[in-house]
Amino acid sequence: MAALKIDMNKAYDRVNWRFLLKVLQAYDLPGQWIKLISQCISTVTYRILINGQITEAFPSTCGLRQGDPLSPYLFLFCMDILSRMLTLATDLRHFDGFRAHRYAPSISHLFFADDALLFFKASTTSCTAISNLLGRFCHISGQMINLRKSYVKFSPNIPENRVLEYKGLLQLDSTKSLGTYLGAPVDIQGKKTQHFTFLLDNITQRITSWSHLPLSQAAKLILINSILLASIAHILSVFLIPRTIANKVDAMLTRFFWSTNSGKGIAWRSKDILHLPKGAGGLGLRSITLHNRSLLIKKVWRLHRNPNLLISKIFCSIPRANAITLTKLRPLRGQCSWGARGLHQAEKVLLTNYVWKIGSNSGLLAGKERWVNGAIPLFREDVPLRTVALTTVASLLLPQHQGWNVPRLCELFQSSTVRTIRGLEIPRFNSPSNSLLWPFTTSGQYTTKSGYFFLSRNTYICSMNVPLNLNFFRISWGLRIMPKWKIFLWKLCHNGIATSANLSSRGLAISDTCPQCNMAPETSQHIFRSCHLATILWQSGQLGIHSNSNPDVAFQDWLIAWVHYFYQHDGYHGARLPIFVATLWGIWQGIAWVVDHISSHTREGQGSCIIAPSALSAEAKACLEALIWAQGHGLRHIMVYTDCELLVQGLRHQGTQPISIAWTLDDIRSIGQQFQWCRITKVSRLLVQQAHDLATHIRKGQIPFTAF
Repeated sequence: MAALKIDMNKAYDRVNWRFLLKVLQAYDLPGQWIKLISQCISTVTYRILINGQITEAFPSTCGLRQGDPLSPYLFLFCMDILSRMLTLATDLRHFDGFRAHRYAPSISHLFFADDALLFFKASTTSCTAISNLLGRFCHISGQMINLRKSYVKFSPNIPENRVLEYKGLLQLDSTKSLGTYLGAPVDIQGKKTQHFTFLLDNITQRITSWSHLPLSQAAKLILINSILLASIAHILSVFLIPRTIANKVDAMLTRFFWSTNSGKGIAWRSKDILHLPKGAGGLGLRSITLHNRSLLIKKVWRLHRNPNLLISKIFCSIPRANAITLTKLRPLRGQCSWGARGLHQAEKVLLTNYVWKIGSNSGLLAGKERWVNGAIPLFREDVPLRTVALTTVASLLLPQHQGWNVPRLCELFQSSTVRTIRGLEIPRFNSPSNSLLWPFTTSGQYTTKSGYFFLSRNTYICSMNVPLNLNFFRISWGLRIMPKWKIFLWKLCHNGIATSANLSSRGLAISDTCPQCNMAPETSQHIFRSCHLATILWQSGQLGIHSNSNPDVAFQDWLIAWVHYFYQHDGYHGARLPIFVATLWGIWQGIAWVVDHISSHTREGQGSCIIAPSALSAEAKACLEALIWAQGHGLRHIMVYTDCELLVQGLRHQGTQPISIAWTLDDIRSIGQQFQWCRITKVSRLLVQQAHDLATHIRKGQIPFTAF
């Protein structure tokens, strides 16, 4: 056997227009439509930029424009001719394709756009026929095979002298491995991990490209699920990834989530917690192992439901005539491919969870299949085993769609089972056949989401770390607040914030004393409830909470109790829950600003801890304090950078300014008018990152003035 991988050189640029139009005519397409296509491809002109000078426009005589949405479809018409030529050659026995087993169809080629794989029995006749066929196609279509990127692989039982002869006929180099096809490895032999290390490289490359961006953890959560996992989904849906590689990918994604802009960070919770669904106390990060298996189950589901697909004919056994069982994968024999092994593992999950929906004249064995609400019915103890083995569902139905044979049911099954069977839906007018269903969706159709939930539910149901109050997490993720506040609320409930006590318990050589009052360790209980600044803020705020009452109540219980209280009284649309979360955020944050002196090329910064009920209030107060500082130092021309768009919009439009910071905005306008030139501009987070870093240091107890 031999496999030939073909790469076309500049495939789109070499398409012969006359050939393409002849192909369209052969498909009996309307002449007016073909004329329009001819005008689209032949009226293209080009210009070349040489040493900064643009040449005169000149027309082209062949090729399709890359990037044009019509070009891929036109190119497929051209490649379809090569497919038909190869199929005709195998029908005429010029060469024989490859059969995976005795009953499998012969495969001579696989195409995806300009990527092609040819399979044939290696012989002098076959190699000559394929070489002539490819040459004839290139001559009429204008294509050219890239000899550097095209190669052939022969099976190891072919003698070396024959290999040299076949290489000369094909005019291609041979290789021991076909490498990758459409991004997936083709030859997986020996140690499996070495074939999937490229997944680690791809994810590392993407994470490195984002290292200079000031990403919040909420943004990282979206990037992980929407980009990083999506970039390797095509591999996960084909092969069973080795557990070693899957664990490394999970570790990389977890490290990326917890890391700061410097690339370092503390993982306050394990990846097992992060992999839990959001409603179960996790963050919904997908486990690579479970996501991989759910995608493979989707592939097997497709094979079972579509027996006429080419892949189904290769991997599935041929069902017997009038068989009522589903089409299954062929049993593993000898050395099977790694892809087939992964599909078989996925099929085991499907077969153990399939349920039947009863049709008319069902030939299912009543004591063998799961047809009673996803379970096998319970027979009476006095029923003979032979009767249990031979009873069919059809024998339990009355003729002509009249319903269940109740006396027969009572004779065979237990009373509870009889009631369940009588409640099953059966057809009355039509005669549908039995159908297999996935029991974890309302439609009965398998979905990757339902499969992942099924595989992961035992993880968080049986885990020792399951949160006691799951309703709290369902409420918190449904709040109409900023995503970073939701992450912050999740971290508070899991004690996953960088308080001095937590840092000290992780082995950092720092004092665990609160930097604000120096009276107690800085735990979540202290910083958000017992500290002097916190009690003042809670009592003077809109909620009027006495945070230091009931000091014996743990902080997590106190937090959950207040969230439940506000939700039960106000629902999701109430104003008190967002204010409560904003107050927690305000306690955790500080304010700071950094000044760049353009004339002297120097930089200095200042910050302090304040009581702010929200991030917007903190941004407004920081802006005001920066202007007061600039005025006190005699500065006359000043530009203020902020990453808060609401602050800038509030300053521009006084009529729609947020009422919560109205007085602060008025003070900013008043002091801004005293400068000769003053401008406040919305910029990206990257330009004000040093101010945010300084505010974090201030809150952790560093001196209120820092020079750079």
